[in-house]
Amino acid sequence: MRLDDKKILVFGPLMYVSNRRGNADERLSEPKGLTWYDTRMVRTFDLRINGEIPNLLTTEEPQPNLRRFGLTLTDRTSAGLFQHPRHFVHITRTQFLDAAFVDALEIRNFTPRPVPIHIRYQWSADFADVSEIRQPGLHDGGGRRVVVERLGSGVRLAYRGHDARTYFCDILMSHPAASVRADGGRVRVALASRGIMRLSIEIRAGAEAGRRLTGRRKEEPRTDGASIPLRLRALERQRDKWFDGTATIESDNPALDRELERALDDVRCLDLPLDGLSVPSAGVPLFHAPFGRDMILTAFSLLPFRPQMAREVLLFLAERQGRVTDVVREEEPGKILHELRLGELAGAGKVPHNPYYGSIDVSLLFVSLLHEYFLWTGDEGTVRNLAPALARALEWAEVHGDADGDGWIEYDRLPGRGLVHKGWKDSRDSLTDERGRSPRPPIRLVEVQGYWVDALRRSSELFGALGDTLRASRCAVRGRELQRRIESQFSLPRTRYTALALDGAYRQLRLITSNPGHLLFSGAVGRRVALSIRDRLFKPDMHSGWGIRTLSSDEAAYHPLHYHRGTVWPHDNAIIAFGLSRYGMTSDAASLFTSLREAVSSLPGRRWPELFCGFGRTDHPLPVPYPLACAPQAWSAASLFLMLRASMGLFADAPAGHLELRKPILPPGLTRLSIRGLRIGRSVGTLSVSRARCEWIRRSGPKIRLRRL
Repeated sequence: MRLDDKKILVFGPLMYVSNRRGNADERLSEPKGLTWYDTRMVRTFDLRINGEIPNLLTTEEPQPNLRRFGLTLTDRTSAGLFQHPRHFVHITRTQFLDAAFVDALEIRNFTPRPVPIHIRYQWSADFADVSEIRQPGLHDGGGRRVVVERLGSGVRLAYRGHDARTYFCDILMSHPAASVRADGGRVRVALASRGIMRLSIEIRAGAEAGRRLTGRRKEEPRTDGASIPLRLRALERQRDKWFDGTATIESDNPALDRELERALDDVRCLDLPLDGLSVPSAGVPLFHAPFGRDMILTAFSLLPFRPQMAREVLLFLAERQGRVTDVVREEEPGKILHELRLGELAGAGKVPHNPYYGSIDVSLLFVSLLHEYFLWTGDEGTVRNLAPALARALEWAEVHGDADGDGWIEYDRLPGRGLVHKGWKDSRDSLTDERGRSPRPPIRLVEVQGYWVDALRRSSELFGALGDTLRASRCAVRGRELQRRIESQFSLPRTRYTALALDGAYRQLRLITSNPGHLLFSGAVGRRVALSIRDRLFKPDMHSGWGIRTLSSDEAAYHPLHYHRGTVWPHDNAIIAFGLSRYGMTSDAASLFTSLREAVSSLPGRRWPELFCGFGRTDHPLPVPYPLACAPQAWSAASLFLMLRASMGLFADAPAGHLELRKPILPPGLTRLSIRGLRIGRSVGTLSVSRARCEWIRRSGPKIRLRRL
């Protein structure tokens, strides 16, 4: 089954992957089932009624953690109740995630006589680590021994992991006539004419350190099916509370408003509670875990709208900043993590992701996020608190990022199970030379050098705000020097473009890629070079009509279905759009935003996916979905907000008390837009933009000057 045939619920640490009827049966391809953090608690979960799979009528998804299915039975499953097939029993199946997974049934009998109903659930627990699902064979235990403990209204299935934690899931049924065993549950009733039957199953997942498995009976209170409406109302209140803490965008384009709301809802449900903080996971189903780069870019994109996310991401990453040198995990002092996994295999050290530090760019992006956070909030207290982490990240760049002292940030392949390529395009064969061959390391990626320029300049301003004028001056000088070197040594005069990278022999990788577009995001080149990059990115071999490809369609290595060699990534396009806006090219940013929105308009729920295929708009009338794209994906959902901001030319300087609109453009289909609850420092207000005027209406806090440039 293709991934886009699956249904995914996600909320916090829980994720449930099923087919379009809500079942995770044996026929469903991996990944599937119910996962808690990085452990799959329930592998299969299958409903049959009267021995058959109910027929699907409707599907509704009000929230990423709530789904309703309309189902029915026919006389094929009712012992010939009618002469001809017709719908005679209607089933509403509601599945949702809050602190647990709940599957609730409401069965209505619309016939004039009683109907026998036999509900049978079958389930299995394997407690597989997500890393093992992606890469079978990692677990060397020869299978897991699952212990069953009886509960008052169900069973507890448990497993003692190699990391000395006991993983468990409690499966509880609400109906008093239910019979529950280790592998399933049953209920038999005679449903009266016009009668209604309600039943719910609740699965609670968790892990405990040091708990022994006894297999003895354990009494637990029965789950209460009557509480389901109360819990659904609690879901709505919880959602409303989250949205109340986020600036609200309203426009005269209802489709855009729905896209923005859907994107925010996706990010909300991807939030992971960890150590008292809430940080976004990368995406589901494959990357439901903290990834440093994804978290930073998601928080950066949403900074004007939800600044508290950036603060929590910064605190979370600073707490786990590298302290020692560890070759296996690629940890180095001052380095910011790439990926953190929270399952058994990471805890036992069988995979290096506890955490793994293999990215070359995340430490630099950490600095950029800290400064952008300061520009929007003026929160000097948090900046002072994180100043040691800032200094360590810069020291990492000077000492370990530039290990050979040549003035470039580079990476090499280290022994172990880590990444081959360590930029954002990190698949094993994402980088080639012009002939399609693997480049000789170490690799000096062009966008990473741009991030380094940006980090130095932003650090200069941060140190200046903290009164450290010496460090501020040194960072500013170093940033100017590095910009000149980039423009000189990465320049491709023949194509009037910029090289992808320098290889181990300092030869240019001359492929035409989207990577140089990130130099605009960083403000790392002069305006003349920026214009050349802009012009090249918008040529047909790079711009598919739906967005900018990762690799030119004219290159030998191009493949429209390859993960990183020709596809279109919304977050990549949003980074480029923000860079265009930084140089005052807001009309180009708005054009790119429009292309992406037109592509997304044909996708289910207008949800912004991780990526889609790179086929040109002239070849396919609709964008071609990438078959394994994550959706929801945090940085893709957040990209919608960064692209909107880029079109508006929206920038802030809270310490200076002003808000800027640099050549604001409202994309086609919009004539007015308002951002309510926008925070600039301690000031809160509404920013209204129309084709005729721009206005800041202060609600509370100090006065803010609105400057239209």
